Parts: sequence; structure tokens; C-alpha cells
Amino acid sequence: MKFSGSVKGIAILKGNFGKIEKIGDKPNLKKLGILMQKSTIKTFETEGVNLLGHKWKDLKEKTKEARKKRGHWTGRILTEIGHLVGSITYEVPKPRVLQWGVDTTGSYGVYHQSTKPRKRTKAGKIKLPRRQFLGTSDKDIKMIENTLGKGIMKRISMEIRG
Repeated sequence: MKFSGSVKGIAILKGNFGKIEKIGDKPNLKKLGILMQKSTIKTFETEGVNLLGHKWKDLKEKTKEARKKRGHWTGRILTEIGHLVGSITYEVPKPRVLQWGVDTTGSYGVYHQSTKPRKRTKAGKIKLPRRQFLGTSDKDIKMIENTLGKGIMKRISMEIRG
């Protein structure tokens, strides 16, 4: 048996790679930036559950009382005044790069986000527990995959020939 044929559609395939590459363009990354910004804000609203699957370590009662006296107790951790959650931004500084996190007004957030040792008392206890608020949850990863997958499907043409 002899088989001969030609590969059809190489030009279409090459064109589609260019279209797929555009999924990392600014409009798509801005869309993802907005979604990640919303997800991070939800992490504050759920006190960590949205990202980690469990709540952050609770504040001490004396800390809650002090905040109530100052009129700054919202009932939620890391939202005393709202500067940190209000500082969550995103940007697309160059093609195929999305950055999100805190701007300079939320610079103290690094202490909650960091895994590095924090301030210790004289007795050696950590004074400031880690309360991570930036990251990608399993739900975020699925949302990103969905968004990029839809982007791919919008940008390629497929034909079945038979």
C-alpha cells in the first residue's frame, strides 16, 4: 500500500500560533488583573478563607478592645482603617506580565505576607502572626485557566475535514 498526501493548513496553523500568543496581551491580562484584585479583596472579606481555606489567626481580645475604643474595629482582621485592602492594585508593565499586590500605601502588608521572622517579644513569642492575603487559590487557578482557555478558543480557527 502506498500513501501520499500533503499537509494542508500549515499557514493557518502558523497564524493561529500568533493568535494564541496574543492571549498574553494587555486586554486579557488586565481582565485577569481585575479578577485577581477582586479575589484578593475577597480574601480580606473572608479573613483568609478565600485564599487559604481557613481563617487567619484571630486578634487578641485586648487588641479588639483597643480598636473599638479608637473607633477602628470593623469586626474583621487586617481591615482596621482599610488602607491595606484599599491598596490592592494590578498592572501590566510589559507584554505577557501581570503584577498585582499592594501599592506603597499598603507597604506594611509585607509583614503579614512574609514568611520571614517577625517582631518577637522578650519571651521569644512572635508578636505578629502571618496573615497571608496575596496568592492564588485553587479557585483562582481554575478561573485563570478558564479565562485563558476561552481566549485561546476565541483566537484560533479549527476545521475538521473528512
